[in-house]
Order: sequence, then C-alpha cells, then structure tokens
Amino acid sequence: MQECRTIKKYRNRRLYDTERSKYIRLEEVRELVMANEAFRVIDSTSDVDVTCHVLMQLILEEELGDKPMFSLEMMSQMIRFYGGTLQGQLALFLEESFRHVEREREATQAHLGRVFSIMTDWS
Repeated sequence: MQECRTIKKYRNRRLYDTERSKYIRLEEVRELVMANEAFRVIDSTSDVDVTCHVLMQLILEEELGDKPMFSLEMMSQMIRFYGGTLQGQLALFLEESFRHVEREREATQAHLGRVFSIMTDWS
C-alpha cells in the first residue's frame, strides 16, 4: 500500500511537504494529484485535514483558465443540492460516474495501443 504524504498548510497559505522537507506551490500539489500520489493536507495550527479545501482551490484555478469544465447552470444545480436530501446520492453518483469515465478511458487507451501495435507489426 502506498504511503500517504503529509503536507502542512500554514496561516500564510504556504504549503510544506514534510516528505521532501520544503515548501511547495499549489501547482506541485496538482502534480501529485495528476501522478495519483496519496497525500493529505493538514492545517499546521489545528491539525484539521484541509485536503478537500486545497483540492477545491485547485479546481477553482482550473475553472479560471481558458477551458472551464463546469457551466454556470451545472454549478448552480450543484449548490442547490447542498443540504438537501439528495446531497449524498449526488456525491455517490458523481464519484461512480468519474470512475466509469476513467475505466472507459483506460480501456480505450489499451485498445488503441493494441491497434497501433498490430499496425506497426504489418509495416
């Protein structure tokens, strides 16, 4: 099982990677996510896990870019689900949907890899 890296978040919003013993930028946290590395972000003063807050900050940064993923309507609908009876079901549905999309992406990549392998064998 993969060891979970701990990152401490300080009041000045700086992030400290305890494994590498150095301060890191939000972009480096994004790289950990993209590399599928296990980590958690802990508030340095309260020891509260703030990983979700940091991940939301990453999503916000992405949404401010050229190609946002979420439409205004979708974000409004998500906000309406908070506190409602279906909040938990929506969260489970979204998680399963993302897992399904990831499985399909992996299957497509594997299939294309086999196709390209066959094509290069013919050459």
